[in-house]
Amino acid sequence: MSDIQAIVLDLDGTLLGSDKSISPRNYETVKRCYDSGIHIIVATARPPRAANQFVKNFPFVDYLVYYNGALITCKSKQTQRHISIPNEISQQINKFIELHAPQSLISYEVNDSWYACTPVSDSQHAQFGLRTNDPKPQVLLVHSPQPKYWFKVTAHGGI
Repeated sequence: MSDIQAIVLDLDGTLLGSDKSISPRNYETVKRCYDSGIHIIVATARPPRAANQFVKNFPFVDYLVYYNGALITCKSKQTQRHISIPNEISQQINKFIELHAPQSLISYEVNDSWYACTPVSDSQHAQFGLRTNDPKPQVLLVHSPQPKYWFKVTAHGGI
């Protein structure tokens, strides 16, 4: 058995090629590692809805790390660990961005759902790495109640 116990693979630029597909060579290499007893872990900044489409063809991936580590799941143990940003800190981040970069588009990930404070136009799709057929975020009204925790806060624009 190898001294290597696990391999952690990113999706974009590592497992996926520039065409966003997994090459047969990558698939076979990862499968050989798995067959030799090495645990396969996929880690990504993507949310589950954007990552799972790629790993569904890798039945031997047991651990999945989403949102740069904010959500970790284990298929075999049927467990997940979620580390969120507390509401107070999220509000501080919001206020800072609104003050220093009011032209920015602020969006949130909460339980694999995407929200924004303003609509995302078709011309802004590329900033979020979206294709034209990808879902857009749900728009939250400024005075609507906020969730207790945020998964991920992203701001697009100059700070």
